Amino acid sequence: MDKDSIIQEWFYRLPKGYANAPYTKAEMAMLHEILEENGLNGSVFVNEVDQLDQAFLKAEPVEDLKEAITGDFNLSDDFLNLLQPKMDDFEEFLAGMPGGTTDIMLQNFFDNISKQEQVEFVKILYSRTSVEQIDKNDYTKGVGAKLYNLEPKGIGRGEIFLATLIKGGKVSGGGESFDLTVGPDRYEVKDYRVSDSSAIRLGTKGNVVRFPFWKNLIETLELMEELEESGAFDQIDDNDIKLFAKYLNTSKRGGTRYQMIPTGEFNKTDLKQFIAGYKALGNFAQADAKGYTMVTLRGPNIKPLALTIDEIPADIKDKVTLNVQSDAGLENLVTKLRRNEYIRNPEQLETDIQSTVDKTVGQEIPFIVFRKNDIKITKDFKLATISQGGIKIIEKE
Repeated sequence: MDKDSIIQEWFYRLPKGYANAPYTKAEMAMLHEILEENGLNGSVFVNEVDQLDQAFLKAEPVEDLKEAITGDFNLSDDFLNLLQPKMDDFEEFLAGMPGGTTDIMLQNFFDNISKQEQVEFVKILYSRTSVEQIDKNDYTKGVGAKLYNLEPKGIGRGEIFLATLIKGGKVSGGGESFDLTVGPDRYEVKDYRVSDSSAIRLGTKGNVVRFPFWKNLIETLELMEELEESGAFDQIDDNDIKLFAKYLNTSKRGGTRYQMIPTGEFNKTDLKQFIAGYKALGNFAQADAKGYTMVTLRGPNIKPLALTIDEIPADIKDKVTLNVQSDAGLENLVTKLRRNEYIRNPEQLETDIQSTVDKTVGQEIPFIVFRKNDIKITKDFKLATISQGGIKIIEKE
């Protein structure tokens, strides 16, 4: 490959279709890449100090904008003529793409849009300056709807659409904790147009086993099973506790709540029932007894025996009569109940769940949520449900 051919190839690969001295690092890196591809090095220009600059002067700027501006993209001359008034914007738009399969999908998109859609594309390109200016009609009609549905590997629906409309929008691609940047602002993009109430999954960062509130829920289930297996419910005269136990034993959609909750399934009804259950257990555990209700008998060569008794006054004098109720198994379980944070303060469960949602979502990067009837930009979410071991959220009203 001679020097003129090298220069011509270099021009074709540069975004502007030409280069002027002093050359940028990116321009020189591209030149060296071409030289390496052809088994050459910088010596092709050695001892001819001005030759590189002279080559630029002799070389004609690349007239075929299809090759010079879009790199690996092949666009029709008609489309390029339409783009001419916004060519700088178009170059910036392409530079904001992550490349790879995204470029392949964009090429296919450009190949298959009609002339009218080409006109529309140029019209909407960088027609907005902020996310807040997007409305439903932008992504439900015409070429905007087609852009919205582009979903190359590692890119979610709506991301390319937003980068097309919003000046300075860039698609992050895989490996980042956010999907889109517009200037200094970062966003996560969520496509939930199926309805205005479908829950948003948080992915691996929403795995419930990571959170203290979930550990407490599982411990509560284990404690309720202990109470049931010990026959304690026969001794507990509290209908609300028995209703909670009955709920946990209710079987539907795959098993009882005892079986399903540990697998990572917890819904709004479960939350309501657990809060009611915690209140009932709290009332039972914090009974009004002011005297003694348990004794431990000890003797030589015999295991100690713990017994629950009818309450006796705290100010024991000479004699006392003990009326034994049962062994102290129930009392020991009651002690466990008293240690449970949510039994002491049932409303704390909802507080902890909301705190978990807030921390998991984070308050730095807002979500752009596409819904059936509108688009929302928000950081404020609440629990929708827990399913398959992961937290799902929904926007606060």
